[in-house]
Amino acid sequence: YTVNKGTRSEWNIDLVMGPGASKSILPGTSIAKADPSEIWIAVDAKAIMTEHGKARRNRQRDLNSMGEILRRKNPVPVTGAYVVINMADSFRSPLRNKITQHKNIERIVTETVSLMMDVLKNGEAGRPGLDAVGITVIYYTNTEGSECRLVEGPPAPDSTSPLHYDRFISALCAEFSQRFGR
Repeated sequence: YTVNKGTRSEWNIDLVMGPGASKSILPGTSIAKADPSEIWIAVDAKAIMTEHGKARRNRQRDLNSMGEILRRKNPVPVTGAYVVINMADSFRSPLRNKITQHKNIERIVTETVSLMMDVLKNGEAGRPGLDAVGITVIYYTNTEGSECRLVEGPPAPDSTSPLHYDRFISALCAEFSQRFGR
């Protein structure tokens, strides 16, 4: 969904939910697909697959900007982001001729997870940010025959981290209930 279409702050967001101006029920479901008349939830998806040093700061800026743009338009929507971080020590990018080698990848991914924590809002510190951020860490080289594996131990967020998938979903639901519960 594109927010602020035709303006300098136009932003394409991966998942937007809210009441539709008109209903078009998706076949086999009770879910309507339509442009929302207002945004209740907005979630963007990002990935950091290679070149972590540059990519992680870019994703952090992207997510901070998305939240700021949405809040300027309307301070009410629940905002979130889900980030996939690759922890492979090498990666074949479709944009390059050679395989990129990553040195100290565990340390870099640990630092990247911490950077994403900074994107979360912190009401106690008076810091704006997104309402929910989730992270999945994977191991994927993108080479012939390679398989993508989920990283379940450190540096992936554990179940006590606000960045863990379950906590991400819970935060979105809690914020939604608080703002839109009737």
